[in-house]
Amino acid sequence: MMKQIRKIVTFKICEKIFTTIIKSIIDYGSMFYCNTTLQNLQKIEKLYYHSALICTKAYKNTNRVKLLKEINWDTFSERCKYLSMTMFAKIKFTKTPSIIYEQFPFSTTLRHSDRYKNNLQQLLSRRNHFYNSFFVKMFREWNKLPSTIKNTGNYEDFKNLLKNQQDININNYTYENYQDTIYLSFRMQNSLLQSDKYKMGISENNLCINCPTGQQETLFHFVFECPKYKYYRQNFLNQIKTIAKLKNVTRRNLLHLLLNNNNQNFLHPTEYKFIINKFTKYIEKTKRFI
Repeated sequence: MMKQIRKIVTFKICEKIFTTIIKSIIDYGSMFYCNTTLQNLQKIEKLYYHSALICTKAYKNTNRVKLLKEINWDTFSERCKYLSMTMFAKIKFTKTPSIIYEQFPFSTTLRHSDRYKNNLQQLLSRRNHFYNSFFVKMFREWNKLPSTIKNTGNYEDFKNLLKNQQDININNYTYENYQDTIYLSFRMQNSLLQSDKYKMGISENNLCINCPTGQQETLFHFVFECPKYKYYRQNFLNQIKTIAKLKNVTRRNLLHLLLNNNNQNFLHPTEYKFIINKFTKYIEKTKRFI
C-alpha cells in the first residue's frame, strides 16, 4: 500500500502514514517484545527498513542503520528500549493505578555513594525466561542509566531527559526527485559511482568511465576533477564562491559538509541549504546517473 501511495504524496506524508498506522500498532505492544524471539525482532526491524526505503526512495542495498539514522528513525530495538523504560518509569513514579505499583518492591540499594544513588535492588531469578522478562530486565536497565536521569523527581522530566539522549540528524532533504535519491546514495555509500559499485562487488574496477588516464571515480573525483563535467562544475563553484570565500570552505570541507550534514553549524542553515540546492542541480545537469 505504501509503495502505491508514495507515488502521489510527499516524504512527510508517507512518514506520517507509517507513524500513525504501522508504528503506533507496534508501539502498543513494545513492552512485551523484550522477551520475544530474535526471529520475531528481525521481522519487525525488516518492516521498519522497508518502510524507510519506500519513504526515502532509497536504493534497496542501502545500509539499514545508516538509513534510519539519516531520517531520524530509531531502530526497533532502540524504540522498544525507550518505550519499555518510559513505561517502567511511569509505574515507578506512581503514574499508574496503585494495584500495579504495589506489586513491585522499588527499594533502593544500600550503597551510599552518589554514583549508585537511586539504584534499584535487582529482582532475583533462576530461569532465563524470567531473567529476560519485562520487570526484571527493566530493573537492570534502570541501574545503567546516568545518575542525572535517575535522580529526576518526576515522570515528565525523566521522559524528556531520556529522549534528549538520542542524536538528532539535521537535514533539509525532501526525497522527492531522483537528485535527492542520488544524493542520499552518496551519503549511504551505495551510489552508482564506480568506487561504490566496486566496494559492493558489482563492478570489476573502480575507474572512471569518462577518464582515459585511469582515475578512480570517487565522489571527490566526480565533484571536483572529472574533465567531462568541467563546465557544470565551474558554474556550481561560481554560484557558491561567495559563501565558500566568506566561510573559508575548502574542497575537502565542502565534501565533508555534503556527506555529513551541517550538524556542527559550520554554515548558517540558509547557506547550507543554498549549497545543497546548487549541488543537486549540478547532479542533474551532469546526467551521470540517468
